[in-house]
Amino acid sequence: IDAPKALAQSYIVGDTIEVKASKNVDQNFIILDQVRALKKVGTSVTTPSVISANELALNPAKLVTISGLIAKSYTNTATSFEFITLTGSFNVFMPNDLDPAIKLAIQNKLANLDPGLEVTTTAPVIRIGSAYYLYVTDATEIVVADSVYFNDVANIIKENLSIPNLSGLISEDIILTKNNELLFGATIAWVSSNQAALTNNGIIYQSENDVNVTLTYTITYDGEVVETNTFNLTVASLSSYDGYYASLSNKSGQALEDALRSLIKNTGRATGSTSQVKTVDNYNGQNYNIYTGFGAYGNREHVWPNSKLGSAPDYDLHNLRAAVVSVNSSRSNYPFTNQVKQASHARIGSTFYPGMEHV
Repeated sequence: IDAPKALAQSYIVGDTIEVKASKNVDQNFIILDQVRALKKVGTSVTTPSVISANELALNPAKLVTISGLIAKSYTNTATSFEFITLTGSFNVFMPNDLDPAIKLAIQNKLANLDPGLEVTTTAPVIRIGSAYYLYVTDATEIVVADSVYFNDVANIIKENLSIPNLSGLISEDIILTKNNELLFGATIAWVSSNQAALTNNGIIYQSENDVNVTLTYTITYDGEVVETNTFNLTVASLSSYDGYYASLSNKSGQALEDALRSLIKNTGRATGSTSQVKTVDNYNGQNYNIYTGFGAYGNREHVWPNSKLGSAPDYDLHNLRAAVVSVNSSRSNYPFTNQVKQASHARIGSTFYPGMEHV
């Protein structure tokens, strides 16, 4: 029943009210709207049902009592509060038109509580859309525990914990659970036994041989350990590579430059045409255009400007990229520059910044 505030009187829990209104059905739920009159016709004792979080939908419009651990610390201006239990979570709301003094009393009672503190609330269950909530209108029906019960907090944290499946041989970086994925402000610390092979952030560094490493996580809440566990892993060795750049392996400095020159000079054949860039830079039907990313082919861009090539061939695919015509024209033959404060491509004075993805 959603009645106009003008009809409100001093009703209390247990009062029997005669309602004059229109009856409707919303999602198989009977509602009374267009309320025209309310009249108290009696009083009886009403005992709230003690329920768990996953039973709200089974008790629509009933007075219930439910306990949960407050999810986070709220200010005294909050109007909704989340609580978490082993059987799920639930939310407590206040009516928008609640008397300001009553509203403030509720807010003060729930403000600045430690995350994980148990709160017991007695209130009616209401449905908003397809979800069910507690609609609290009396601060005296809210009971806050004196202190946090660590075991209760730890059990709920562990019940809602999502740890990646870690075992055996790994050849890719690991996405590790982070602090913001834990409840009640708990923290998680990861420690690798060999950060040269696997960092504390889950980044792997492969070498010529397999490397055994242990990875340990420790979850703490308010300085106490909730859970710790260790995984025995093996960082896989680098796969042997025999592709186009195989001759560059383990080279640096002048030796790398010489190997690159030899690779370019002695591999493949010169066609005298720049049209191959349409094929080389095409992926799944789209061209990957320099400076702008995937899109339709416009024309070819000489990374080292054509006007500055001198006698070097202008059809070398190492120096060609597909490009958007307007961006290619904007670049002209300006030299590249780095611009750490800007993400996209741009002309900067007498230079050109290719964009963060193309530096």
